[in-house]
Amino acid sequence: MATSPRKQREVEQREEMLLDVARTLLLEDGLKGLTMERLAAATEYSKGTIYQHFRSKDDVVAGLAVRNMRGRIRMFERAAALPGRPRERMTAVGLAEEVFAALQPEEYQAMMLLTCQPIQGVAAADHCAAMDALDAQAKGVTSGIVRDAVAAGDLELPPDTSPDGLTLALWGLSIGTHKLILSHLGATPACSVFGDLHPSLNLRRNCQLLLDGYGWRPLSGDLDYPALESRILEQLFSEELRRIPASSGFPR
Repeated sequence: MATSPRKQREVEQREEMLLDVARTLLLEDGLKGLTMERLAAATEYSKGTIYQHFRSKDDVVAGLAVRNMRGRIRMFERAAALPGRPRERMTAVGLAEEVFAALQPEEYQAMMLLTCQPIQGVAAADHCAAMDALDAQAKGVTSGIVRDAVAAGDLELPPDTSPDGLTLALWGLSIGTHKLILSHLGATPACSVFGDLHPSLNLRRNCQLLLDGYGWRPLSGDLDYPALESRILEQLFSEELRRIPASSGFPR
C-alpha cells in the first residue's frame, strides 16, 4: 500500500527532528557522544522507531552531512552569482566555504569524514547517493567559474590542465587548511602550527597566489583582493558572520 502524503510528511518531519537532536548531541560531545541510545533517550522514541529512519549512528551522521551539504551548496550558488569577473566570483566561493566551516565546525568535520568513500559504505545507499550528487554539484559550481574565466579571456589554461584540475587544486588548499583548523579546535587561532597569520588569511593569500601563477586576471597586483574579500563577506554573508562566535577569531 502506498504511503499517504500526510503520512509521508509526518515521517519527514520526524526525521528532521531526529537530525536536529542528533546535531545537538554532536555539538555537545562530538562524534563519540552521538549514539543511537542517546538519540532514543533524548527524543523519547524507541530505538526501533529510530532504526526505521537510520540504520546506524554513521547513517545519522550521513543524514546530517547531506543536510549540511545542501546548505553549503546554497552558499556556493549565492557566491557564484556575485556580479563581477570570474576570479572575483571564485574568491566569493572560497569565502563561502570558510564561513560555512566556521559556522558549524563539528558538523563540517563530520561532513568531511562522510564524504570519504570507505566511511560511506556504512551509511544507507540513499544518503551516499545524495552526498555524491551534492559533492559533484559543488565541484560543478567552481569548475563552471573556471570555464567562464576561459570563455571571457581572463584565463588560459595550460594544455595539460582542465577546469576540474584547477578546481581540485583549490579544493586541496581549502580542505587541507580547514582540517588543520578543525584539529586545533579550542586552541588559539595563532597557535604555533600556523604561525602569526590566521589560517584563513593564509588560505586566502595562497589561493590568490595559485591563481596568479595560472595568470588568471585580474592578478593580485591589479586588484586589492583583501579589500574585495572584506566587501564580499559584508555583502553576501553578513548574517552568517553575526552567528560566528567572536572567540573563533574568524577574520572579517
